[in-house]
Amino acid sequence: MEGDKKKEVTHDSMKDLVSERLRNTKKSIADFLNERVNRLSVSHKRICLLVFGILMGLICIGQIIQSVKEDGKVITLSIDQISIPKDIRQNNAKNEKLQELLKTKQLLDSLKETTVYDSLMIARPGLVDSVDLLIHHYQSGFSN
Repeated sequence: MEGDKKKEVTHDSMKDLVSERLRNTKKSIADFLNERVNRLSVSHKRICLLVFGILMGLICIGQIIQSVKEDGKVITLSIDQISIPKDIRQNNAKNEKLQELLKTKQLLDSLKETTVYDSLMIARPGLVDSVDLLIHHYQSGFSN
């Protein structure tokens, strides 16, 4: 318990230390840039703002023109459809059906020596063959 608390305290203190260092670094960079800009005269600041505004305007106009132009090439991003893998639940359902068929086959095999089996074969003559065929179908379906 004490070790966990000690780790939490150490983790929190490291987090505080790192965040404090980041704050100090950001503040020193902002102060440096502010000092550099404040040295400029008002006319230089206006010229820099004007150049920046013109540059940004040209970039925006270029983007608009490029998007309106139809060269046959599409430069924008396209979305490809995701291929969906086979449904896992479907494989589970097939496996469950195969297990049920194997249990049915086992039950039929256990009844072979009884009179119930004879009456069942008279009532449903192709039952064993049908169960065997279904088992073969489901087993071959898993191997494909």
